[in-house]
Amino acid sequence: MKWKLIIFFCLILSQSFAQVQLKGKVVDKKGQPIFAVNIYKKTQSELGTSTNFDGNFNLQLKESTGILVFSFIGYQTKEVKLSSDLTNKSMTIVLKEDSQTLREVIIKAKDPISQKFSVTKIKKLDIYFNPVAQADGLKAITLMPASTTIDETANPSLRGTSPDRTRVILNGVPVYTPVRSSQLNNQGFFSLFSTEVIDKEYVYASNPPLTYGNSSAGLVEIQTLKRLPENQ
Repeated sequence: MKWKLIIFFCLILSQSFAQVQLKGKVVDKKGQPIFAVNIYKKTQSELGTSTNFDGNFNLQLKESTGILVFSFIGYQTKEVKLSSDLTNKSMTIVLKEDSQTLREVIIKAKDPISQKFSVTKIKKLDIYFNPVAQADGLKAITLMPASTTIDETANPSLRGTSPDRTRVILNGVPVYTPVRSSQLNNQGFFSLFSTEVIDKEYVYASNPPLTYGNSSAGLVEIQTLKRLPENQ
């Protein structure tokens, strides 16, 4: 019985000493250590580890057979065939940068797609060539089908709503009193906006962008030139 116990413990000790110790360092082509490189056995991905801040790793396996995989974002995945020669020795793994990088992405601002359907865009020349506008950005809305302005004022009235319900936005900022009077009899109202500095003007007859509030009374959005001339 005693000999059986001795043999049993010897087998346990032999199995514990049979583990393979793999250690080493992962660097790039310049010799700089690579942090957080994934290292795992190809057939058993659950058996793995990762490099520390110095690029070092330490991995224990039950056998020195199979393929060891080294992978990291931005570098080519490298596979190393395990052998008894690598056991208990420090190895140095060099990863090459992955040439399949992302192509250059250029982001350009375009007019909203809804402009073709529910938005009317008015340019500077459209204001000047409009006989009713009198070179006024808000008066240029008068000839639009959705405009219901019945007086000479520049206050925009869209779809039958009162002028105080139609919001006017200048570069993202609401302007609550955009119209002034030019005569004592309150006729000939004109807006505060100089047509020369207007870049684009969008007229939302209904359902304006939610960034300006959920309103069905209409909205006029005016964008000025990004860089104004010094004399203006």
